[in-house]
Amino acid sequence: QAVVLGVEAGDRTWPARGRIELPPGADHFRIQYTAPALRMPERVRFEYRLDGVDGAWIDGGTRRATTYTNVGPGAYVFRVRAVNEDGVPGDAVATLPLRVAPTLVQTTWFRLACAGALVLLGVLLYRYRMRHVTRRLTERLQVKTAERERIARTLHDTFLQTVQGLVLRVDAVAATLPPGAGARRQLEHVLDDASQAIGEGRDQLQELRAGDAHVLEDVLADAIAKLKIAHGTLAVDLHVTGERRVLLAPVADEIAEIAREALRNAFAHAHAERLHVTLEYGRRALVLCVADDGRGLPEPVRRDGARSGHWGLVGMRERAVRVKARLDIRSGPRLGTAVTLTVPGTRAYAD
Repeated sequence: QAVVLGVEAGDRTWPARGRIELPPGADHFRIQYTAPALRMPERVRFEYRLDGVDGAWIDGGTRRATTYTNVGPGAYVFRVRAVNEDGVPGDAVATLPLRVAPTLVQTTWFRLACAGALVLLGVLLYRYRMRHVTRRLTERLQVKTAERERIARTLHDTFLQTVQGLVLRVDAVAATLPPGAGARRQLEHVLDDASQAIGEGRDQLQELRAGDAHVLEDVLADAIAKLKIAHGTLAVDLHVTGERRVLLAPVADEIAEIAREALRNAFAHAHAERLHVTLEYGRRALVLCVADDGRGLPEPVRRDGARSGHWGLVGMRERAVRVKARLDIRSGPRLGTAVTLTVPGTRAYAD
């Protein structure tokens, strides 16, 4: 019958008494064993295995010790049995449980800490990369915005001023003609068309400079003033809250068009007495809300999301999708209609 004598690791020896606790880093150790025999003990052979390391019994020959190297931390059981001179292993198996304690770097919490550090490093690298990309995009957009504003100033200071001067000169010529003259009536029609063209040109110049936060507010105020002239008096409150921030020009254009359409619908269809318009420069989002106290949207519009043959609401939703914004339209009988556009700050703000 085989007997386990003990374990050697480094300069220490542990006798085989119960489970042996090896210190951290003891991945190299030697296990001693023997088998008392009344005659010819030198001819006794052994088979052994270390559960968790060896997949099968190992023929140890007549040696009374075996060495294991590179053993990881964990619990193991060493088994050994004697084999007689006929090659038949005995039924009795000697066992010795042992445990190799982990080093600091082998502990689970250390590995979890390393994994967490790698994840944190990845997040920091990702944020650094995104900040770098965002800064580059912002710089390029600022260049484009500056070019748009330069073009707008040039058109205003040269082309529109020249056309305005021509209109004044033609108007002066028309004033010299008799009131009933056909030529005067034709010139007056031409002057009306020219004045309308100048107004449209100024609107387009405002859109070119829509990245300026104050210009966006001017667009809202200008649209409200024109709609009041076209559709009659309607009490309108325009409130701007939050710290003004420079907007990305393409996004500002879409916001301006959505606002104009919402205002047109309120003036033309709501039959309201009061209209509240708010523009909020939030830290995380830019929020535009156009709310009236009118009769609300008709049931088919609430159900289908659009008027038959009309594309205003559809166009508003399409513009919102283009800038990855959320458009909410809430309405009910005698509750009025509220159109709320929420644009994420990362999409709206240039800074």
